[in-house]
Amino acid sequence: MKAILIVTNQLILGQRIAGYIGSRHRLFPHTLVSRTGEAQKLAASMHPKFIVLDMHLLGVEGPHMIASLHRAARPAGIILVLSGDESPAYIRYLLQTPIIGLLTRNCSMNEFLVSFSEADQRHVYVSQDLHWVVSREVQCDDETPGIYVLSKRELEVAKFVAQGYTSAQIGQSMGLSAKTVEVHRYHIFKKLKVTNRCSLINLLKTA
Repeated sequence: MKAILIVTNQLILGQRIAGYIGSRHRLFPHTLVSRTGEAQKLAASMHPKFIVLDMHLLGVEGPHMIASLHRAARPAGIILVLSGDESPAYIRYLLQTPIIGLLTRNCSMNEFLVSFSEADQRHVYVSQDLHWVVSREVQCDDETPGIYVLSKRELEVAKFVAQGYTSAQIGQSMGLSAKTVEVHRYHIFKKLKVTNRCSLINLLKTA
């Protein structure tokens, strides 16, 4: 049978989606909900048809999770759920990752079902409230990525880094551990292809 794995730290949201899917969609009778810490191992063991990934994950780097789940459960289709406050450029960036669906928390439960039907045909589904974003042209240079590749949290951290704050100071300001800030710093420099704070400052100035 075709299973759907829902990955979210917010179990109430996950259970609501699971219940709705289970009651309305006969193609996917088995739906499991997992916390993010268990997701990769569970995805590898259950071989789901689809994975619904809530991008509003506490302490987890969303794009990194996409890649991890893709490796663990290939060829499962990954459908993302966004918080709704992401920038248009970041949404376009996500559409370049190995996903087959992009929804928002504001979309109806019926759109979840539509996305599964479309994904079953290997079509990428984008929810109605994101169509205007997809239609916009966003210029980018693959050799020198702009800050659009950063998540909202990473952009916040990047601004602190550019101002010379230490990881401990940033963590105190944002309510994060210094270790978590260090992980964000690593991903920021890697995504932006910069090696020092001066280069980061220059990118932020041109944004």
